[in-house]
Amino acid sequence: MLDSYKSFITSQDLLHYVEWIQAVRNDDLTAFLNSFDPSDNPVGELFDPLEVVIAYGAQTIFEYFLMHENYSHYYTPFNLSILTVCAIFKQDEFLHRMLREWTFNDDDLIALYDYMIQYGSLAHFKEIYQQFPVQEEAHLDLLRLSLDHESIFYFLKAKTDFDTLIMHPDFIYDVVAYFPQYLSVIEKAKDLSFLKETDAFTRIFEFDRFSDFKRTLDFCLKRNIDVDLEDDYGFKLIHIALRHAVDAKYVEYLVASGAKPEGKTSLGYPVAHQLMLRDARFTLEVSHLIDFDAEDATGRTLHDYDQIDHSESFHDEDVIAMIKLVFNLDEKAIYELDVEEFYQLAKAHGLKLFTPYITLAEFETMALKDAFTQRLYDTGLDALDTDQLAQVFQSKFNHDTDKTIQIMRPIDMLDEAYEGFQKFADEHETTFKLASEGYEINQLAQIEYTFHPHQPVHKKAVVYSHLVDVYFIHMFYNIPLNQIEYNPLISKNKRFLS
Repeated sequence: MLDSYKSFITSQDLLHYVEWIQAVRNDDLTAFLNSFDPSDNPVGELFDPLEVVIAYGAQTIFEYFLMHENYSHYYTPFNLSILTVCAIFKQDEFLHRMLREWTFNDDDLIALYDYMIQYGSLAHFKEIYQQFPVQEEAHLDLLRLSLDHESIFYFLKAKTDFDTLIMHPDFIYDVVAYFPQYLSVIEKAKDLSFLKETDAFTRIFEFDRFSDFKRTLDFCLKRNIDVDLEDDYGFKLIHIALRHAVDAKYVEYLVASGAKPEGKTSLGYPVAHQLMLRDARFTLEVSHLIDFDAEDATGRTLHDYDQIDHSESFHDEDVIAMIKLVFNLDEKAIYELDVEEFYQLAKAHGLKLFTPYITLAEFETMALKDAFTQRLYDTGLDALDTDQLAQVFQSKFNHDTDKTIQIMRPIDMLDEAYEGFQKFADEHETTFKLASEGYEINQLAQIEYTFHPHQPVHKKAVVYSHLVDVYFIHMFYNIPLNQIEYNPLISKNKRFLS
């Protein structure tokens, strides 16, 4: 992303397109002041002129900004602090001048040091940090970030006030969950039971190297972690392993360490049911440990859930049954989840949920498309023609570009505009469709709203992924289940136990 950002800021196309950029490149302050108009800046929402000044090292214009402006706490549309921009373009002189002349807080400095830890050297970090340290309240954040750069970490750890932070639970979590190479640093930790309230064990089973997994698991088991512990979601380690382990030998080692492969979740789901989210290869490799005929409280086996998930026809109770299995929640608790909680739970269990990005509106005629586009502009919404989308997706773009526009806002963020959309359909006695991008882009689902004159909006969806998405779209996009078509596209790694 940073390479793209650097190329974009210094691209030849921008030099020809924006007059004042040429003045910056030549470090001509007079020409810059004569050509730059903040109220008529064609790239005003993309980047700030100071970013370009830094990129080209325009000393004279930089001095002008330093005297007449204050960019403390400024972040670019790419969410880069202005200090980080200096570091990206290796403008140390500008960076030092900003730090001396303008006032930055710990958040600004942490953003800078995060970049330097990721991409810089110990020598450069020390040079800046010794002159501009963060306050004690930010030491823990900085120490945790420094785990990405070993020499910087040990430089900070050597400082007395930092060394005391290595026993902080948040720091211990980071080491156990992501940085097993530092386990010796937290050797004195005696009780890691607090980790069961985190996703640390999910992360451990996702380690790329078995040696890291083995060493970390052994480290935890020696520090008050029961091999059959149950986390806050009602899963034991064996269940977490079957859901997240990158290789079957991780599960084998866990069982060899004492985990019981017949253990059930807090709601009584057998270990076999945890394979619902896994592929055929992994399922076969752990088959010698698993009883595939084990039933849950409803009498369903893993095979029964496979059939439910792969069948195009589903019942309401099938959807709820699948959510209960995946989340290990009872039905009442499921209904109490808000959209963010539901999304985060799905993410924690490795499920990708439907998220719309592109919004298309398709009309009966080109004239109606143009009239609607003008109506959008009047309400502050932007729209684009769809020629470029059609070129990118070619035969997969099944819309008439002459009658279709792209609304520059996701469809799930247009609720407040629907009344105006309905009014347009009524006034013009026309029907038009509003839809998210189709399978060719997100491969998960598509939702479509049809506005008829003098009728309620008609909502429908098609889901290609899994029944969890069916529920998600039903509950949080208010689309009736009987208006959701379930068309699971079974890829080669999907498991048919039969």
